[in-house]
Amino acid sequence: MAVHSTSIFQVNSMQTNMKKILLVAFLIISSFRFGVAQNTIAILKYEEAEEAYAANNFELAISKLNEAETLLKATNPKILYLKILSESKIIENSPLNYCPLIEDLNPLVGKYLKEYDNLPDNQEKFRDVYRIGEKFKNYPTSAEAFEDKKNEAKENEKKKYDAVFMGYLLDDKRLKLGLTLEEAKRIFPENFKSAPGKDLNKGEFYYHSLGTLNLWVKKGMVYGYSVEISRFSDDPAFTKGAMKASGIVKKLTDHFNFEPRIETPTDHSVKGIKVLATSYVWEKYNKKVTVIFSQMSQSRPYPVDKISVVYFEQFDNYLVE
Repeated sequence: MAVHSTSIFQVNSMQTNMKKILLVAFLIISSFRFGVAQNTIAILKYEEAEEAYAANNFELAISKLNEAETLLKATNPKILYLKILSESKIIENSPLNYCPLIEDLNPLVGKYLKEYDNLPDNQEKFRDVYRIGEKFKNYPTSAEAFEDKKNEAKENEKKKYDAVFMGYLLDDKRLKLGLTLEEAKRIFPENFKSAPGKDLNKGEFYYHSLGTLNLWVKKGMVYGYSVEISRFSDDPAFTKGAMKASGIVKKLTDHFNFEPRIETPTDHSVKGIKVLATSYVWEKYNKKVTVIFSQMSQSRPYPVDKISVVYFEQFDNYLVE
């Protein structure tokens, strides 16, 4: 009987072990199948990320890549590469606004460059990631630092255009400010053949006999001038003059990087000539640049004749303060 009992115990034990083995085998197979399914879904998520990236929907691409990483419980070169590209595009598309993704981008770039340096056939992608890292390595990594950087850029831009404005000269390099009276007499002898005119606010002015150039002098120094740029005497609707003035105004606005103040005085007549002049004035730091579009209608001694004239003026009061 003892032998028979032992045999039954052994049979039960063997049955129990077999059940355990079968259970483990089932779990392994189930786990493998689940893993395969997870991998398949992760691949589909990656493909959706690629489609989103191609459609410039970079936020969706990143979301799909994050889902793929969650399914895989890891990342890989393809996922990491596409995520770096997507994040860099979002940052590039918001240059005037702080982008929190910059805090995530730099570590991802570092991880890629460190872990996938020797990956076969990866030179081009590795180069892309390296260039992105170089481009953004000094990018501000906080909202406060970004504002400081943006303010610094604005200040540098302002200084650049201030220098452009303050150093501006017409193409005729003789017309530079700061000439002494003796230098001006030597360069512009025609302007000194008659006595100077007087202006209580602007000082003395020496005018050309043809009216094409006025030189303004204070404290023995030329600090301003007015020169005729264009004259159209066959301009019945003032169209030619208007187009010429408009072209100069646009060119100077783009060059100085700020809009002019527009001054339009009322009509007035001088010795039978009716004049309407519109002034475009750029002014800062005691320096003033002006383009004047003058429409003149003269009735003496012939029937009404329409003339349009474009003048350029420049004054730098800083020179004579």
